[in-house]
Amino acid sequence: MNIPLFFPSLDLLTEWHYNYRVVGERTWSGTLGQFKNSSAISGVLSSDIPDPNNEFDRNAIRYWLQFADFYQWPHIIHFNSIDDLAMKLINTNLAEVSQSMKIYNANLTKTLQNQWREIFERIKES
Repeated sequence: MNIPLFFPSLDLLTEWHYNYRVVGERTWSGTLGQFKNSSAISGVLSSDIPDPNNEFDRNAIRYWLQFADFYQWPHIIHFNSIDDLAMKLINTNLAEVSQSMKIYNANLTKTLQNQWREIFERIKES
């Protein structure tokens, strides 16, 4: 479909979530409206990786949000404020963004199909 997507920047979404809990499904407890400062069970993460269930630490929120799809994919349009969003909605060439998305998705599809083909061939040979 290649529909251009607009998302808040990582810093902005971190602030919005920290202040307003806008990503309610970031943690299981959050889906229940129970925001915690730690996981119910201790994890095996190293000390430099923040607790994924800590809803009261900006660094932990930011660390885990960075892995969201809309910060991984190319051609997603990020905005830093509502004013920035308004400007980007007015000034972005949506057809160009859509075309870039289409090309990326076609290339990714070919790459993934080749990778899966190789996996199945190795399974077949073993």
